[in-house]
Amino acid sequence: MMLELLKRYFRYARRLFRKDHDKHSAESRALDDSDKDKDYFNSARSWSDDRFYMLLSSRYRYRCLTIVLAVVMVILLVVILLLIPAQHLEPLIIHHYRDGRVSVEKVKKASVVTNHAQLENDLVRYVVNRESYDPMAYEAQYRLILSMSDRSVSQSYVDDQRSTNVSSLIHQLGNQRYRTVRIDNIIVLDQEVHGKTDHEVHHNLAEVHAVLIDHSLDTAVKRSQAVSIILSWNYSEPSLDPDVRWRNWDGFQVTHYQVKQRNWTEKGA
Repeated sequence: MMLELLKRYFRYARRLFRKDHDKHSAESRALDDSDKDKDYFNSARSWSDDRFYMLLSSRYRYRCLTIVLAVVMVILLVVILLLIPAQHLEPLIIHHYRDGRVSVEKVKKASVVTNHAQLENDLVRYVVNRESYDPMAYEAQYRLILSMSDRSVSQSYVDDQRSTNVSSLIHQLGNQRYRTVRIDNIIVLDQEVHGKTDHEVHHNLAEVHAVLIDHSLDTAVKRSQAVSIILSWNYSEPSLDPDVRWRNWDGFQVTHYQVKQRNWTEKGA
């Protein structure tokens, strides 16, 4: 009987010990799992902080770069705006002498002082461009004559060159023929002389003898006509427009233009 009681007592004590040991083991495992969870969240929080600050620093870096580039662009724009007024047309005078020498100088005055050689050059240039015809150069010649004529002469030239005018060069010659001009003689009838008093009447007047030659692209036939041209002119202050100044740099203006025609002559090449 006594032995049976001792066995029961040992079984009960062993059962209590196992329960206590299992409870202690469970608490230990729970504590270990809790520490692992804390370490995991701490690592994740540290990684997210690093990632956030890296992105933030990158954004500030690009923001600073954008601000610097914007400032540089504004400075460049201001410099360009300051330099634009400094851009201007610088006309040059090219002198061609009879012995072959050529000299170039800047135009220092707004009104250009002319000499006889320059006058003849302007007269020839005007007459040749007005009386000649080339389908490829027609537009450039048209603008040149307008820039070298006063208002009345320009209007007369425009009327002569209208597409509705059957006597215009476009209708007469078309695309199959062209016209050249040969200057034979220039006679200056009256030229302004510096120092004249206001009550003296004078006109810049000249007579140009020229020959108009029509060429055909299809045949070798040429038609020529001798003409006498009376024109007057003056020199005004050159235009400030770069396009006009490039074509008419010395302010030459034709104020009267009249052509006296003679009979046409025709011959082969």
